[in-house]
Amino acid sequence: MKTRRTSTVQKSIRIPKRVADSIEKEAADKNRSFSDIANYRLKQSGNSLTPAMLVKLQNIANLAVEAVEEKSTTKAKEAQKEVAKLWNCLK
Repeated sequence: MKTRRTSTVQKSIRIPKRVADSIEKEAADKNRSFSDIANYRLKQSGNSLTPAMLVKLQNIANLAVEAVEEKSTTKAKEAQKEVAKLWNCLK
């Protein structure tokens, strides 16, 4: 199967060193290029519902279901803590 190539342009931008370091680390961790990660972040900049965020939401939903099924206040409180963490990510 052929992959469709999109046209690209090269631009020079200035970004904070900590952002560049973060992109480089993520690229290395995922065995991707700096450009791939930077472009993904640019495309997702207005969308806080990234795949990673959706996974977190699903994990919280699963935990809440377990809490109800097991009548576990411990798991319910754990789900509440995870939701609080999630809100901090969205601020």
